[in-house]
Amino acid sequence: MTRAAGVTAIATTVAKTGIPTERAYMRYEGYCVKCRMKREFEGKEEPMKNGGLAAKGTCPACGTKITRLLPRKKKVKSPA
Repeated sequence: MTRAAGVTAIATTVAKTGIPTERAYMRYEGYCVKCRMKREFEGKEEPMKNGGLAAKGTCPACGTKITRLLPRKKKVKSPA
């Protein structure tokens, strides 16, 4: 993938998911079930049905999909 194509892919991802550019593609560490090892992968944060966040990407060694569950953001109570 050329640099220009990568920038287009990030812009398209931001438009579809609403995630800011700096969070569109990040490096995560997750467990690859096929390799049976922890692998570092490039992924993007996506919301799940239950309201949590997950980083989804592919294993750089074998190409299997990797999903890493991320902690929920804490809600800040406003002073009443």
